[in-house]
Amino acid sequence: MLTDDIQVDRRILLEAESLHREGHEIILLAEHAEGCRDFERLGNVKVERLRASGPSREELVVLKALNFVNRGIGFFSSLVQRGLSSLSRLSSAFFSLIIQAIQRIVGLFSSVVQTGLSLLSRISSVFFSLLIRANQRISVFFLRAIRHAKRLPPREQTMVERIVFYRADVIHAHDLPQLRAGAVAKKLLKVPLIYDAHELYPEIGTLTSDQKRALSRRERRYVRCADAVITVNKYIAEEMKKRYSIDLPHVILNATNWPTEPRLREHADRFREKFHIPLDHRIVLFQGWMSSQRGLQPMVKAMRMLPAEFHLVFMGYGEGRDELIRIAHEEGLTSRVHFMDAVPQSELLNWTSSADVGVIPYQPIDLNNYYCSPNKLFEFIQAELPIIANDLPFLRDVVMGEGFGLVHRLEEPSDYAAAVSRMFDGDTLTRCKGQLRSRSSEYSWDKEEKILIEVYSKLSIREDASPALQAP
Repeated sequence: MLTDDIQVDRRILLEAESLHREGHEIILLAEHAEGCRDFERLGNVKVERLRASGPSREELVVLKALNFVNRGIGFFSSLVQRGLSSLSRLSSAFFSLIIQAIQRIVGLFSSVVQTGLSLLSRISSVFFSLLIRANQRISVFFLRAIRHAKRLPPREQTMVERIVFYRADVIHAHDLPQLRAGAVAKKLLKVPLIYDAHELYPEIGTLTSDQKRALSRRERRYVRCADAVITVNKYIAEEMKKRYSIDLPHVILNATNWPTEPRLREHADRFREKFHIPLDHRIVLFQGWMSSQRGLQPMVKAMRMLPAEFHLVFMGYGEGRDELIRIAHEEGLTSRVHFMDAVPQSELLNWTSSADVGVIPYQPIDLNNYYCSPNKLFEFIQAELPIIANDLPFLRDVVMGEGFGLVHRLEEPSDYAAAVSRMFDGDTLTRCKGQLRSRSSEYSWDKEEKILIEVYSKLSIREDASPALQAP
């Protein structure tokens, strides 16, 4: 399995554990970061974290040549400039002696010579500057040619080398940044490739237009190399089929299960205990990445429009957290808006279940968000936590379609306040809890893993498949 995750996504680990139970050995090539070990185990999954590769030997030769030529040009440029400067001073002194005798004629001639030398100095400066630029462009050309010949940038090349080292029998690429390396390794080893698209990657809103076009071209080219394509909901599956003229991808939801340990299956009142929230007060929960683009700022401001017994808890991390804390201070809501760090996956649902309602406020800022299928949706379902979600296609299908909560326009603070009020109006909360109790098993990983195992059962595994080599 291939990923660029540092903190490995729950979906990847659940898939790996399911395959391990089927008798497969799973080696996950993941991203390295400071503080990470090169080799570790996550449950039954062997993880190797790939360090960033430096320039190749060929690239180092070009870079050294570039540096040597630039230094040489700089030396000769300096030499020429100093010579011209010295010549200019000598000519000035010479003509100042003569000028007393033939002041007018020599003065004119001196001016012409000085102007000529000055012009020559500027021309030489421009000439050497152009030489340096030309050398740089030639070097860039050779670097690109080397990378084109090698086909892959250093990180992906390292990934391919490790896949070949382990003699993988199946390559499972999680998300687009790993697809090309998987396709190259598939060709080398002549083994099946699975492409697991967690999202509509080329449509991520933070990408530039050029990046989106480049990633679309890459996905179009390499998705056809996959023996099976998997994604997270029917909307993304249909979009990929239409875009790339491929068979409809298999859909495996981002589902989860309650932990197996009995102590972690007990429902606790953890948020009330941690933040000293009275038993008769209501808790609204957002968990996961606190992005500035997820509509969280108006959710904080909405708390001023709700009665004092309503509390908002943020559990997780992200670049938007500081801004949310600042807004809570500015609005005088620090006693009702609470923040805590993410908790281990094994404890997550126990915390989640101690809220009264969960919010999924994703904004349709791009097509990827519009078709989102977030982990928190399935975590709320397994925790039997009624859900308030923005009105997006897949969220509407599950939340409204199954009666697990309600969808509502979530843009302004008044939208959030109205949605929360609706949820606690009449018997809405009770009905949603009843539906969650009766239907949550339909959205468990126990059900989704059967699709994964079926996908693997249809792969043509080479007959000479051998056990993976041990990591050095």
